[in-house]
Amino acid sequence: SDVYKRQGINAEYGGAPKDRYRESMRRNSRKVSFSTKNLCIGFCCLCLLYIAFNFGSTSGAPSTSEEILVSTNSEKAIDVVEGSKSLDFPFLRLSLKPRAFLYKSFLSDEDCARFIKLGKSLREDAWFPYFTETEGFSTVITLSDTIIDGIENRISDFSHLPVFSGEDLILIRIPPGHSLKRHLEYFAVEDVPKGESNRVAAVYIFLNTIQKGGEILIGEPSSELRVTPEKGTALMLWVILPDGTLDTASQNEQLPSEEEKWMLVKFFRSKQLREG
Repeated sequence: SDVYKRQGINAEYGGAPKDRYRESMRRNSRKVSFSTKNLCIGFCCLCLLYIAFNFGSTSGAPSTSEEILVSTNSEKAIDVVEGSKSLDFPFLRLSLKPRAFLYKSFLSDEDCARFIKLGKSLREDAWFPYFTETEGFSTVITLSDTIIDGIENRISDFSHLPVFSGEDLILIRIPPGHSLKRHLEYFAVEDVPKGESNRVAAVYIFLNTIQKGGEILIGEPSSELRVTPEKGTALMLWVILPDGTLDTASQNEQLPSEEEKWMLVKFFRSKQLREG
């Protein structure tokens, strides 16, 4: 009877106190059961959404581990982990520090040949030293046609960076025996043009395969990656960390080769540069 009194149950409410108490407990039990069921259903829905999101982000293809033409300075081959095998963007993660990704067959052989032909047709005064005259030469691609627009949109899709934050596409020609010295792709803070923003990423697209030499070295000398140029392959290098600070580990250089080397370079800034 003490239990019933504590629950506020007495004969005045109708029915025997014990029966009233049991009926109350059964109702509470059903409420708890219903609430638990709702929680379980909600949790299952969240799990299904998570699975669907991750499944969709890889286009239904599993992550794989592949060995490619990349090695450390100790010449030991490394595996590329979690390479996406989606039909749209089959890119491979090379490194997380710095953040670097490789996209094979980014450009067709025809497109690569088209840019090289364009470069060879230019007058000598259209080229400018990329750093110094002992290294490569570059020129800005100012043509506006559907092919170049399509390539820029493809670069934007691959990098997940908007077209309007990108600099003009640059065509680079590196003569045999020449190299690009070790450098950083972003500006020193004091050198950022007034009213503009710093660079956040660079995308390199190799237009011809180099049989001997010509590798691009990425990262600190003690732990650098060595990537061999392969026709049509795109290499994306983030020059900032996820928190937005400049990444000194993104330094890179390009070794000399026995043949002429051609590539496209696209730099992205953190803010809009042109109309989208």
